Amino acid sequence: MRSVAIACLTLGARLALAHDIPVSPSTCTFDTFELTEPDTGVSANVSPPTSADAMRIVYTVATATAQFQQVASTPRAFTVGGTPGTIAFPVAFGATLTAAGDLRADGVALGVMIGGVAATVPVTLTTAVVAVGDSVAGGLPMGTDGRFVLVGSIPRGTLAPPMNASTTLLRLGCHADPPPDLDQFAAATSLSALAGVLSPSKGKLRGKLNGGTFAIADLTAGPVILQLLAGGAPIVGAEFPAGLRAQSARVLIADGTNGGRMTVRLGRGRQPARVAVDLPGVTGAGGSGRVEVQATLVAGTVTARGVRQLTARRRTSRAAS
Repeated sequence: MRSVAIACLTLGARLALAHDIPVSPSTCTFDTFELTEPDTGVSANVSPPTSADAMRIVYTVATATAQFQQVASTPRAFTVGGTPGTIAFPVAFGATLTAAGDLRADGVALGVMIGGVAATVPVTLTTAVVAVGDSVAGGLPMGTDGRFVLVGSIPRGTLAPPMNASTTLLRLGCHADPPPDLDQFAAATSLSALAGVLSPSKGKLRGKLNGGTFAIADLTAGPVILQLLAGGAPIVGAEFPAGLRAQSARVLIADGTNGGRMTVRLGRGRQPARVAVDLPGVTGAGGSGRVEVQATLVAGTVTARGVRQLTARRRTSRAAS
């Protein structure tokens, strides 16, 4: 019995040590670098990266963060509509990192110059989703291979012509080498138990926010964005720009730009929060057979993801509880 107890203690110690191992820094160069205006079709031609564009990523497990560092702030050249420009990152900026590979860097001060007109633009870079004009664009969380894609949204009129007529989408992709051990980072929030009906006449979706650690202040800290992909193709991109607000002590609501509404009912104790979304219609719903739907929800600073098989029939997709 004594030997069994010692073996259990030894195993427990090994497991604890396995999640207390310092994470080695990575190197990363943004080999995907896009500046576009999806609503107008304007697109910049960005120069290929050089060795000066390389970044170092330093991880801190205790704070669940990743810091991007450069030796010097090196401007990246581009041209848009024949006009030269440059974009530069600060020497260092920090991002939160979850065990699901989601990165979020708030207020990254980008130095952008177009046609000799300079601007310092604070941008939130995320692997989740951002609103871009009338649409929603998604990034890609870091995978086990270290590959990820960040997206950011620059408001209309912030940059100089010819990139000021609409919202600008910044899309950045790179490969963190070596990839970090994501299991050591903070647990991510999931959007589970997805159910509902998606059709051209209405959209109703409900689910639960499980895991992670967040407070009401986190959920209400900014806009709400929901994206649904069916078979990899977007079918829902809903924005609730004013974010969630308290309707009562345990109920939060958000109104969408197209007449939709989101309701979050906070759980008691360890009970998960419940999410309900009403949409006026889902144009891309339908088809036939079973299709995998991936949901990404950003509420303030909280990112939650979920996957569910839906059955499509006669232009309507359903997922039962």
